[in-house]
Amino acid sequence: MSISWIAEKMPCGCGIRKFAPEETYDIEYCPKHKAAQEMYEALKSIRDYMVQYREAVNDNSHWPILEKMNQAVAKAEDIKEDKP
Repeated sequence: MSISWIAEKMPCGCGIRKFAPEETYDIEYCPKHKAAQEMYEALKSIRDYMVQYREAVNDNSHWPILEKMNQAVAKAEDIKEDKP
């Protein structure tokens, strides 16, 4: 049976677990990172809804929030903006 221990704890609470003697590693995610995929999918759904709503009622009052959502999704998808 392997012995496992946390090799390193990150500030968020995630940890890297090392298994001996195989020298293999596993990541123990904190609650926030465990939920990251679900939060990402929810954010994209809300963003898409807000875009449809804005187009349907011609309401740009939520544009600053929508722009932050777009930036967060782009960051998660590793999309780089071209800036001069």
